[in-house]
Amino acid sequence: MKIYFWFLLLLVLFFQTITISAQYKNILDSLLYSDTNTVIKKVLSDPSKYRLQIIYSQTDYSSGSAILKDFSFRLQPEEYFYPASLVKLPVSALALEKINNLKISGVDKNTSLFTNPNYSGIAKDSLRYPSLADDITQMMVVSDNNAFNRVYDFLGQEYSHLRLFQKGYTNTRIIQRMTTASAQENRNSGPFKFVDTLGNICFEEEKICTPRFFLNPALKTNVGRAYFNGRKKIYKPKDFSTNSFLPLSDAHQMLISIIYPGYINLTSRFELSEEDYSFLRKVMSIYPRETKVEEWKNDSIYYDCFRKFIYYGNYIGRADSSIRIFNKVGMAYGFMSDVAYLADYKNKVEFFLSVIIYVNEDEVLNDGRYDYYSIGYPFMEKLGKIIYNYELSRNVTCRNKKLSLLDYK
Repeated sequence: MKIYFWFLLLLVLFFQTITISAQYKNILDSLLYSDTNTVIKKVLSDPSKYRLQIIYSQTDYSSGSAILKDFSFRLQPEEYFYPASLVKLPVSALALEKINNLKISGVDKNTSLFTNPNYSGIAKDSLRYPSLADDITQMMVVSDNNAFNRVYDFLGQEYSHLRLFQKGYTNTRIIQRMTTASAQENRNSGPFKFVDTLGNICFEEEKICTPRFFLNPALKTNVGRAYFNGRKKIYKPKDFSTNSFLPLSDAHQMLISIIYPGYINLTSRFELSEEDYSFLRKVMSIYPRETKVEEWKNDSIYYDCFRKFIYYGNYIGRADSSIRIFNKVGMAYGFMSDVAYLADYKNKVEFFLSVIIYVNEDEVLNDGRYDYYSIGYPFMEKLGKIIYNYELSRNVTCRNKKLSLLDYK
């Protein structure tokens, strides 16, 4: 009789666990499929066509520590998408990590860095070369590609992948500059040197060639039905096998590790100081007008939501003063991605939301005719607001009462 009782109890607990698990997995689905927005319904009618992937992490608190619950929609870690500028997120963290580990007197993220002028976008006779801090700020605030190329030369392919693999990001590949360069040229990095304010070389490294080919591990790296190579139309899919790859789940965890490093296992964290973390959070969240760069204070070009796809879409105007979005986006070849942490300081609401979508109805790449404005931006905006409105009404046992805008200023 006792055995029968315990068997029934275990059976009940088992089905309760299954029910709870199913409930958690269906929260994102139910929010999406219950929405009546036209663009949401359009994308959900064929999510595989749009290569849609979403990760949503709720943030609760217990004994002062963050507790995250993850939900996903059509998560496909091996399905290829072109990450474009999304790779600037791990590259920025890796650069700060490397400069710390060099431990060279007089060299830090604010020291001028000279790199290969063929890729850096800076003239050889330039009077002032940017520092890593300058480059990371440019990558995060206005998504500058030349800044990325300079940091790429500083890191090198082999170092980047060694560190990423050690942290468990074994499917991430950062194997190309953001300029015209062959796969072989992208294997080369450097030379670079750090120079102090008096012009003295503090540290330098010659050009290095990565001895191995890092091909991305995604399945079916051919995309579309045709593509343009210059003015010539090639009637076959474009092959992305030698292009960078960053699975959404990796990018999502990288963001969490920057916002809440203590939540991530020590072996998977970036080796950064508290000041480094604060710096990264700041440049990920500030608006162009809040920087010291005068040319970025042109609201018609570098408006607040210039690179805030989730929640704001392509809204041109001032952002809500009580909300900050810490994020990085990517957009190229019809692919759009955004990995974001939204914090509403007034209502003590916070959550992580990451998304990929492919909006290229004619399936021709490099023709400049993508559906960013008719599908991509509206979907991103609506998705962000669906989750935000749900979070406002969600019954949360304990919110982060210490959530303050001052923490990230």
